[in-house]
Amino acid sequence: RATSENSKYSKLITTTDTSYTAKSLKTGKEYFFKVCGYKTYKSGDDLQYIVYTPYSTVKKTKVK
Repeated sequence: RATSENSKYSKLITTTDTSYTAKSLKTGKEYFFKVCGYKTYKSGDDLQYIVYTPYSTVKKTKVK
């Protein structure tokens, strides 16, 4: 989440759910969201790595 499209985004949550409800948003303010997917792979006993998808297009919303 960010407060402008080109500002730094804050990580909100890591989840396996397919939806998310943002909380603690201020009335009248615009917010920008983007998401990415990931998959964790294990190889052998200790080696693990994560592969990320590209980020989604940015979605903008204004809190009423």
